[in-house]
Amino acid sequence: MIKEKQRSDLIKYRIEQAKATKNEAKLMIDNEMFRGAINRIYYGMFYMVLALALKYEFDSSKHGQLIGWFNKTFIKEAIIERRFGRILREAFEHRQKSDYAVYIEYTKEEVQSKYELMQEFLTYIEKFILN
Repeated sequence: MIKEKQRSDLIKYRIEQAKATKNEAKLMIDNEMFRGAINRIYYGMFYMVLALALKYEFDSSKHGQLIGWFNKTFIKEAIIERRFGRILREAFEHRQKSDYAVYIEYTKEEVQSKYELMQEFLTYIEKFILN
């Protein structure tokens, strides 16, 4: 059982981890490392959802389980806008393709667009967590 102070510290840590990962993605985009940027874009969102899960005392480090919980708890119930569920799902799918598929290439415009969606996602979910 996590104590409240410890939970609060972990939430802050995950939020900062998400923001640091966002910065890593930006550096990768600027240096035309698009596959790596796709990975960091997803992981930025993953860390922010982990922070959300901590707030609601849901524990899982498994990606599919965490995304399923997020969708069931917040998207299906219309607590969080539906588009944020889609943004997260698509980022996960692109991360999977980027990491495991052969001959996947992304343009700077594609990755920049995904980065902007990630920024929206992080901002929205962080506000949701902190309210």
